Amino acid sequence: MLVEMKNISKRFGDVQALDNVSITIREEEILGLLGENGAGKTTLMNILYGLYKADSGEIYIDGKKTKIRSPSDAIQKGIFMVHQHFKLIPNFTVLDNIIIGFQKGKDSLKFIDYNEERKKIEEIMEEHSLMVPLDKKVRDLPLGVQQRVEIIKALYRGARLLILDEPTTNLTPQESEQLLKTIKEIKKRKLSVVLITHKIKEVIDTVDRVVVLRKGKVTGEVEKNEIDPQKIVEMMVGRRVVLEELLPSLKEDEAKIAKRKVILKVEGLTVTQNGIEVVKNVDLDIKESEIHGIAGVAGNGQRELVEAIFGSIPISKGKILFMGRDVTRLPPIEKLKLGITFIPEDRLRDGVLPTMNIAENLVLGYHKLSPYGNKLFLDYKTIIQNALEAIRKYDIKTPSEKQLAGRLSGGNIQKLMIARAHLINPKLLLAHTPTRGLDIGMTEKVLKKMIEIRNSGGAVLFVSEDLDQLLLVSDRISVMYKGEIVGTIERKDFDKRRIGELMMGLKGGT
Repeated sequence: MLVEMKNISKRFGDVQALDNVSITIREEEILGLLGENGAGKTTLMNILYGLYKADSGEIYIDGKKTKIRSPSDAIQKGIFMVHQHFKLIPNFTVLDNIIIGFQKGKDSLKFIDYNEERKKIEEIMEEHSLMVPLDKKVRDLPLGVQQRVEIIKALYRGARLLILDEPTTNLTPQESEQLLKTIKEIKKRKLSVVLITHKIKEVIDTVDRVVVLRKGKVTGEVEKNEIDPQKIVEMMVGRRVVLEELLPSLKEDEAKIAKRKVILKVEGLTVTQNGIEVVKNVDLDIKESEIHGIAGVAGNGQRELVEAIFGSIPISKGKILFMGRDVTRLPPIEKLKLGITFIPEDRLRDGVLPTMNIAENLVLGYHKLSPYGNKLFLDYKTIIQNALEAIRKYDIKTPSEKQLAGRLSGGNIQKLMIARAHLINPKLLLAHTPTRGLDIGMTEKVLKKMIEIRNSGGAVLFVSEDLDQLLLVSDRISVMYKGEIVGTIERKDFDKRRIGELMMGLKGGT
């Protein structure tokens, strides 16, 4: 399928999301669509998928001018899009989710032979090495498996062009690697793929061509053999960015490191959910002027550990001491007052209230504290001033501070959570995958913020599945496996292979 999008423009209020954009998606190619958060990547593909209508411009499929009025239109033409936040029904089985809605009009009244459809789906799964448990409910599946369900659903419906929007944002490194292999296999079967991403490594290893957007305009197009990572970064953000240049601000002598005092001490922490110990007897200390990394494959208790420390979920046993004070049973609002802030893992479930506006979301948790309000009233003038400053400082792409948070892109919701966590100068920042879904320019800002907290005497508990980032900025790294801390390694002893072995449950660290 050859797709040409010519002179596409789209405006949302005062924001010019796309400005006269023209791109071509060739037959049987993997096209990398790159750009920083808010560059217009997803908006452009949402127009091709029929979710948005362009203000101006034309779409051609195989040389014929085409109007795509809805996702149903797009699917009929062989175009399917897998969004960052999956469009699956949690309480339905995988099989039901794949089949549901496939038959339209009068056909939807016909009897569905589930055995026959199961065979078709199993053939697709086998052909593309995309195995999923068809009889399990979607809510019980990890995010990586849910994504496979979305891709199988697209292939089942006859996709000729598959659009993947930031497909590795919610995946573990292993799941990401498997997905990229799958994308290459899909291409071999005469499909085209658009890979919306900001991760340069994925581009180098996977795509045939790159198109870069910045501020709603195309800033460059590069064939695979001409890809230069640093030049692509410059096209994306308009300046040179090298994360490794953060390293000098982390260097300290051994004597200074040895004198650091413990700011947070966790003793024998256990969290039990549905009769299962998801965090098991964890001992952990975090020192002042330290970034303490937590590594591990997703689902090994990292989320529950951080939420238990912040007070979002109950603990079964154990003790949490902050600056010598027992805070085990304190609720989150009291921990905020002490200077503990939190960036949660799940930005949709825990990060924002989607039906409240940006200004209100930016002070969630602080809204009863001065200067934003008290127990009875909110100071909306101060709240709006804070929102305007945060939108500017963290480059949140929005028409105004009154925009509902639920209408923001995933990356911009992430920026909102980061801005809120830095509303005060935290003594301790609990940051769970804070750079997830962010482009390299914003990632640099987030890592710099953590270093600023550390260098000013505060502390950061940095949970991430990006081992390269943990190795870059952490003073120590603890590894979690099956709810336990299986090893803690000092910066001077960092070894990527050793940490990887600990993440897989192999012995070899202390």
